[in-house]
Amino acid sequence: MTANLTLLKAFLALTLIAKSAISAGGDALAQENTQQLCTLSEELSLAPSLVATVVDRKRTAAEEARRNLLRTQIYISNNAQTGGLEMLPLLGAQIDQSNKHTDLRSNVIAKATNAAATAARLNGTVTEFLTIATNAYEGDGNNDGYLTGDSDSDVIAGTAQLRRCGLDHKQTTTNVNTELKETTKKGFEKLQQTEGSMKVGHSTANCNLFGGQTGNANVEAQPATNQKFAAGYFSVAAGTDAKTFVDLRDLTSSKKTVKPQVFVDWYSAYNDPAVQALLTTNPYSRLTLAEVKESPMARRLYHQFIKQNDNDFDNSKNGEAIAALLETAYGPAPNYETKTWDKILQEKIPNAARGKSGAELTQLAQISDLGELNEILGFYTGQYIVALSQKLKNAQK
Repeated sequence: MTANLTLLKAFLALTLIAKSAISAGGDALAQENTQQLCTLSEELSLAPSLVATVVDRKRTAAEEARRNLLRTQIYISNNAQTGGLEMLPLLGAQIDQSNKHTDLRSNVIAKATNAAATAARLNGTVTEFLTIATNAYEGDGNNDGYLTGDSDSDVIAGTAQLRRCGLDHKQTTTNVNTELKETTKKGFEKLQQTEGSMKVGHSTANCNLFGGQTGNANVEAQPATNQKFAAGYFSVAAGTDAKTFVDLRDLTSSKKTVKPQVFVDWYSAYNDPAVQALLTTNPYSRLTLAEVKESPMARRLYHQFIKQNDNDFDNSKNGEAIAALLETAYGPAPNYETKTWDKILQEKIPNAARGKSGAELTQLAQISDLGELNEILGFYTGQYIVALSQKLKNAQK
């Protein structure tokens, strides 16, 4: 009997020890790390929309640049026989600047799409982790949970308390112009590589998910390998409940080696030169007088066609002198728009040039369709060629 009581006491003691071990688990993820992940997730959710916004901005800028180039060509073609050549330098300056607003190439679109996809992939992984972790709490007021809240005795209980991230958080997805700050040219500089100091300890949090030792882990036995969480941002080694964080602050050059691939993929896609050029695309604006004066092509066309100088143009020798003449032709600055763009945009186009019947006249400013502008340019170019051909015939008589 005594032996049986002794065995029973020993069994109960072992059971209590086992239960104590199981309930111990790991510490909740520190508040600092939780908030940094949440902020990153919030920003990543904007990234695909940001890429779409800048692609659309680039497309719009390219279209508007093309539109004004066609309008200038139409004005010159329609007025070439009556002195309209004064706009040739302006046309040349637009051609010089065209590389700033060129149409999107297919490889740039592919890189932008890849950036959006990798951002969504990383955000999906981080968001899922945060959502699972915040939902894995016990609603008994004892602060059993996985993510530290506002203090070292408080856990986040449910996705509503995440506020700015998680699967239940809806982000703005249109006209996003936010500059990304969590992902930089260097890496994820705001993601600290150590565990934060404010955290709910294991005896309160009971985070079995973050316990890697036998009896504490999220499986019955000790995990065979280290457990990785939050897209690989941190891990719990088999046999311990200690968290190890990956240093993602600097992913330049070879420092990205052996770092979590999904972080590396987004960092690399975001910092691709083509994507960065897209992100810095400014809305279209017409050339200023200063830009026209600085344009080598504007200077050369003025030299050749306005001054009618057959000598080769040397920008290094004659450029500044021509720039002064352009100032006289188009300036001063307050009069620049009146002398150039107002004339072009107020040019009246008959219906005949638009392939329409009737005697109506329409200002170029009111015609924005690129196809129609090309048609009008073709009409006036044809007229000019016919007139030039007739002049040649008359000269031969």
